[in-house]
Amino acid sequence: MPAIDRQMMMDYLTKKWRNYVAAYRSLSVGDQEKFLQRQGYRRLADLLAHVIAWWESGMRAIEIYRVDPAYEPPPVNVDAFNAAAVADAQDKSEEQVVRLFEETQKNFIELINSLSEDNFRDPRITRQLEMELVGHLAEHVIEKDPER
Repeated sequence: MPAIDRQMMMDYLTKKWRNYVAAYRSLSVGDQEKFLQRQGYRRLADLLAHVIAWWESGMRAIEIYRVDPAYEPPPVNVDAFNAAAVADAQDKSEEQVVRLFEETQKNFIELINSLSEDNFRDPRITRQLEMELVGHLAEHVIEKDPER
């Protein structure tokens, strides 16, 4: 993988993640259902709520990394974290969650723009960016039914 840098992260946010909802919605209803089933989510809003929660957690960690060289993030019970994210979105419509997803994207863009070149040399920060933007997209990549 190429080195994580500002432009790469901006490309992920402004091109790949920005088109995520549209890519999902371009699938047939059947392919949407199969995709969500493979991902382990009941609805798109649940998947987006999961992404939002991890992005918010990752952005908080990056902000702390910037000021505290000794910071070690606490362990996370991933299943409980994911369940809480989905539960928090249960009373929201898909459109409400999509708007929150877009707002969180904008916040992430602002964070990336605020990072210094030294921040991009901090392996804790670049690892967090890679996990949140690159790795997470790879985990939830939208494609037509791969069984066809």
